[in-house]
Amino acid sequence: DPNDPGEPGEDPNDPGEPGEDPNDPGNPGEDPSDPSNPGEDPNDPGQPGEDPNQPEQPGDGDNGNGDQQSILQTHNNYRARHGASPLTWDNTLAQFGDNWIQRCQMQHSGGKYGENLAAGYKDFKTGIDAWYNEHTQYNYNGGGFSGATGHFTQVVWKGSKRVGCAKKFCPGSNWTIYICNYDPPGNVSGQFQENVSPPK
Repeated sequence: DPNDPGEPGEDPNDPGEPGEDPNDPGNPGEDPSDPSNPGEDPNDPGQPGEDPNQPEQPGDGDNGNGDQQSILQTHNNYRARHGASPLTWDNTLAQFGDNWIQRCQMQHSGGKYGENLAAGYKDFKTGIDAWYNEHTQYNYNGGGFSGATGHFTQVVWKGSKRVGCAKKFCPGSNWTIYICNYDPPGNVSGQFQENVSPPK
């Protein structure tokens, strides 16, 4: 229900939660390689104009590979402003996110990766732009995690090297959920000063 506030940090305008502890084993039972995951619902029409049989057109049940160039370009343009090296695409991260969002729940997976979620945007680029725009609230002198800037800090986190994203249109809420997972995860307590630099 888009009017249900859900768990803290799950509002699409809310920045979410910090990256996951790399020592956390993740959610039991959420194995992304589990073949019992039903994946795409053949009765779900997806977004208009999208053919789920075309992998370069991600939509219902497909990972974000079709949007890969835009996702990488948008992330890496922002990262360059903050002295962070470019991210590379990781299909394992994309598949992990795709498996998670099949539930159509705007909730973090609790997995071992850094994770950003968005809903209600027209495409990945506008979602990533919104994540980055939290930079106006970030305190570069103090560093540290804040619920108002957690998406931004994950996007530009210097220690993150790989990203994989997915999206799913959810007819019940009539919105598309966007998810990006990052490895190594960002937003690690005590490491903000060296991983989030002021813009050049």
